[in-house]
Amino acid sequence: MGHSLDSAGYNTVPAQSTRDAVALIQQHKLSIDILVIDPLLPDALPFISHLRQSQQSLKVVAAIPENWEELPAMAEVDAVIRKPRHFNAVATLAWINLIQSLPSGTAPNPGHPSKLLRS
Repeated sequence: MGHSLDSAGYNTVPAQSTRDAVALIQQHKLSIDILVIDPLLPDALPFISHLRQSQQSLKVVAAIPENWEELPAMAEVDAVIRKPRHFNAVATLAWINLIQSLPSGTAPNPGHPSKLLRS
């Protein structure tokens, strides 16, 4: 996913956990435009709340397992998408379209690419 979004003009920053994400944000003084997160992570909701307090324009995408029957409505997030088992052209396009459909300035800008944090 990261490579696909990078090639679409986004600047992605991967993190293995919410703890790693906090460390990356603090260490590199990152301003995050879009957060792509697995809502099943133990600290996902508190992390989202904390990040929204410091970055009000933050958009949050919940990436849920492909085998979930329904996409849940989640008040804490702006969009929900299934994580494909394999990223192919169709899956890549779906992710890029979703990211670009988020309101207010999340389209890639060559002079200042949006930063996506993937946790």
